[in-house]
Amino acid sequence: MDLRLAGSRALVTGAGKGIGRSTVKALHAAGARVVAVSRTQADLDSLVREVGAALFQPRGQQRGAEGGPAGTHGSWALGLSKDS
Repeated sequence: MDLRLAGSRALVTGAGKGIGRSTVKALHAAGARVVAVSRTQADLDSLVREVGAALFQPRGQQRGAEGGPAGTHGSWALGLSKDS
């Protein structure tokens, strides 16, 4: 089924596990550019390896003092795209 998602943009929270992770995989497979948000960087790293995605830096994301994104209360975000 073609949902015509190629080239669209999506934001998925809870992307590290369960339904959120599955949603990221489905949207990425359909050609959407996905910003994935998770509580841990490790979950996002494994997601990137699993889908083989090209990464992009979400616009406006800044690193906080502890290395994570600034102002996100312990969440991590990254962008996945089929584009290299």
